[in-house]
This record gives sequence, structure tokens and C-alpha cells, in this order.
Amino acid sequence: MHQEVPVDDLATLAEQLRTLARHDPNCTVFGANLHGWESEPVDGDEIDAFERDHGVVLPPSYRRWIAEVGVGAGPFYGLDPLPEDGAPGAPFDPSTGDPADGTLTLADQGCGYRDQLVLAGPHVGEIWIDLREAGGPFQRWYPSLEAWLTAWLRRSRAEWLANHLADGLPPRQADPAFVDACRADAEAVLAGSDDPMLGQYPLPLQGLAFAVGALDALAGELERAEQRFEQAAEASSEPAAQRALGACLLGLARDEPAAVVAATDAGLAADGLWASTRLKLLRKRRLALDALDRHDEALETLVAIADAARNDLFAQYDLAWVRLLRGEADLAAQAILGAAEHGVGCDRTAALALRVEQASAGLLQALRGDPDGGEARAEALEAALAARIPAADA
Repeated sequence: MHQEVPVDDLATLAEQLRTLARHDPNCTVFGANLHGWESEPVDGDEIDAFERDHGVVLPPSYRRWIAEVGVGAGPFYGLDPLPEDGAPGAPFDPSTGDPADGTLTLADQGCGYRDQLVLAGPHVGEIWIDLREAGGPFQRWYPSLEAWLTAWLRRSRAEWLANHLADGLPPRQADPAFVDACRADAEAVLAGSDDPMLGQYPLPLQGLAFAVGALDALAGELERAEQRFEQAAEASSEPAAQRALGACLLGLARDEPAAVVAATDAGLAADGLWASTRLKLLRKRRLALDALDRHDEALETLVAIADAARNDLFAQYDLAWVRLLRGEADLAAQAILGAAEHGVGCDRTAALALRVEQASAGLLQALRGDPDGGEARAEALEAALAARIPAADA
């Protein structure tokens, strides 16, 4: 038996779902890429017809949810529509026959795993989990729809925090109250929550601890932040680099860019560095070097960033912009030409001249919007690009 946690009512859960959806437009929470945070309310006549055809009465909370909120956005790969098959009107007896009789599928977890809502008998309204596809059990999971949705929303908010504070800062448009709720959910996981959904689908402790530590650092709670960063490092497969990332945030909080540079240098020297971690360290190093007016070193770091993020058009734009500010239009063009040659930000099948036009369009627009010499730099970049395109491709 898992630890019982307070369960929110349906109206509160619906509002929490809308808030989470609003903060996750890129669908980073597990399963959201399939339902896209879109829900479609089910017409009352369709619900009545389902009950009549199958001889069932849907649990009131479920009926209200699909009528007012709808099917679609929800746990895992989304809340399923009312089923057209199965035996939802059969007696529910998990000890005999097909244990899914007398239930309907609420959501697909993937890999053949499903969450089932019991429609009749002493277990009516309960959520059971079906893991038989992998030789697992069919067993009671949550006592109610509300408990199931509450557990999923809490897990999803903690996951959102880990996803969106991976670089140490929450999105600018994030509602502080929502971030606070995400933090509370993340801290509950770090404290050792035994919620069964977390047991089935654990969240990365490294990401959660780092995200909470980042919020502590932003709030000036540096001692607590340091403890969280150490917790993240201990849970990481690259502890030295993870400690370096934490030290970067502590250096930023203390307004000590030299400490940030030292931390990034230590992290970049670590063995077994992941490419994504290297990029994070390089980006923090570049900003700290600029803050120290060590601009030549910052440029060297920016070149390394552009090389490591070859498929990131904006990394090439950053490099080209700095080159143009330094009067190095030919080197700026080299960065954009490289993106075009690799098919970044353009149609890979087009002629090179068209690929260059497409890849450079966003940067040229931004330059022309800069009143401080932007138009002249845009013209210099266009001339340098034209000079670099072979005549056969022009």
C-alpha cells in the first residue's frame, strides 16, 4: 500500500492541467508530444449512448471530466476516447477470465501497458494498471480518477521543472506560482515519495536536484543550493561536470565571473563529458569571459560552441553577429555558408545559393532591425556571402 496523499477536486485538477499545458508549449512532458495538450469534450448524447449500449453507468467523476474537460490531454499518451470494443459492461472480476472485463481503458502508457477504470461492483471508480503485456500483474493502482490525475500532475510538474531548469533559469514567461508548485513536487520526489506512478516511471534525481538548486541559487539561498548541486552530482554519470555546472550557478549568484570561468575549465577537463554538457559549460564560459572583458577568449569559446552545435542555426548566428561587430564580414559569411552547406535552416535539396539565402534570412532581418549600424553590417554580410558562392551554384 502506497502512502496516501491529499487529492485535489476535479475543478482544481482541470485548472492545473490548463496551467501545465500553457507552460509546456513544446510538449516536453512525457507523452505530451502525442496529445499536444489538446482535449475534446465528449457530447452528453454520446456518453448516454455509450452507457445505454453497454448497460453501464459511468463513474460520476469520469463522466464529468470527459464532458467538461474532454479526452486527449492527460496521463501518459493521453486520455482515451470512449472505447468501441472490449466488454465494459461485463462483471469485473480480475481473478477469472479477462481481468479487463468490466473496465474501460483510460490511457495507454506505451509498450502495451494500460490504465483501466473499473465501471461496476465493489471496485467501481478505481484505477487498475494492466502490465500483462510484459508478464506483469493486473492490479489496483489508484482509488479514484482524482487520485490518478493528482499523481500524474504532480509527477508532470516535477518533470517540467527538471526539463526547463536544465540551464539554471526558468522560462521568462513562467508564472512564479506555477514554478513554486513544480518545486514543491520536485522536492517531494527528492525526499523519497513512494507514489506508485513514480515507482513505475521514476524521474531523474540529477535533473530534479539541479533544478531545485538553481532556484535556491536564484533566491540567494547559496548553502542550500550547494547541497542540492552536490546531490545532483552524486546522482550523475558525470559528477565532475555536474559539480562544475553547479559551481557556475553559484558563481553567477555571487557575481563572480572569474569563478564561473574556473568552474567551466574544470568541467571541460573532466573525462567522459557528454556533448550536451560540454555545450552548457562552453556557453556559460563565453558569457563569463565577456563579463570579464576577455573578449578574444570569449570569441574562441563562441567558435567552439558553433562547431559543437553545428546543427543549431542560432549558434551560427551568434558567431556571425560577433564577427560582424568586429568587422570580420568574411568570417561571418563562413559561419552562415557552413550552415547552408550542412542544410541547417534551409532546404537541403536546393541549390547552394538558395540554401544560403534561406539560412541567412533570419540573421539579415535581425541585423536590419538593429539601428546601431545593422543595415551596413547586413550589406557587408550579403556581399561576403555572394563572393563565397561558386559561380556554378549562383
